[in-house]
Amino acid sequence: MGFGIGIDDLGWGRFSLVLFGSDLVDYVRLAPHLSAGLAGDFQKVGCLRGLADIADAVVQHLIAGHAAGEDDLVLLRSIGCHLAVLDRRRFDPPAD
Repeated sequence: MGFGIGIDDLGWGRFSLVLFGSDLVDYVRLAPHLSAGLAGDFQKVGCLRGLADIADAVVQHLIAGHAAGEDDLVLLRSIGCHLAVLDRRRFDPPAD
């Protein structure tokens, strides 16, 4: 049993970017504005591919929350996010 250190909301502020490339951090959760609405936004996708490459190089787990839909989930997994979570607040509950 052990513990890991994580960064929350990578993409908001300088401090998290300083630690991102270090070996002190085990988990990195992307800021919502980076992981939501990826489908069709090639600039965000390119940025995330670069972040995923850095995370792989220093053996960090990249976590993306607030995916806007199934297309975002598939894209996040293909980029290399270890965990991608759908933002359920964007969807209506299923009708019975």
